[in-house]
Amino acid sequence: MTITPGSIDPIFERLSSVDSRLWSGIFFGILGLYTLAVVLEARTYSSDARLFPLIVGVPFLGLVVLKLVLMAASGRLSLGSFEVIDLADGMGETAAVDVTPAVRYRREFAMILWIVVLSALLWAFGFLFALLVFLFSFVLLYERKPIRAALVGVGTFSFVYVFFIRLLGANIYEGAYPIAVLGALL
Repeated sequence: MTITPGSIDPIFERLSSVDSRLWSGIFFGILGLYTLAVVLEARTYSSDARLFPLIVGVPFLGLVVLKLVLMAASGRLSLGSFEVIDLADGMGETAAVDVTPAVRYRREFAMILWIVVLSALLWAFGFLFALLVFLFSFVLLYERKPIRAALVGVGTFSFVYVFFIRLLGANIYEGAYPIAVLGALL
C-alpha cells in the first residue's frame, strides 16, 4: 500500500473529528505518569539530589491529577471554561477568532525571540539576574506598566532568592559573566 496525500487526508479528518477532551486527557495522563515516575525515581537519590525534583514534582503531580479530575467531572458538573491567556498581543490589537498568518507568524517569532533572549541571559549572567531582567522586560513590554513590571520582577526575584537560596541552600547557576552585586548576595 502506497501512501499518497489523498490517502492521508481521511485519517486526519477522522482524528480532527475526535473530541479534543480525549486528546487532552491522553496528554495529561501521560504527563502525570511521567511525573509520577520522576517523583518515584527521585526518592532513590541522596537527600540533596532529590530535593528539587520533589519540590517541583509533587505539586506538579497534584496539579495534573486535579486537571484530570476536573476534566472528568466537567461533563457532569457543567463547569464553564475561561481563557487563561488573552489572545490580544497588548499593542492595541483585539483578539480575533480568525488570526491572519502574518500575525500568527509574528507572534510565533516573538515567542522564539523571548526564549532565545532568556537563554542568552541565563548563560551569560546566571539564573537570578536573568529572572529579574526577563520578567521585568516581558511584563513591561506586554502590560506597559512599569510599576507592575518592577513589582513582578523584584517580587519573583526576592521569593526565589529567599526561598531557594537562603532557606533551602540551593546552588544556582551563576553565569559565564556573574554580576558582582548578585555574587555578593550569594
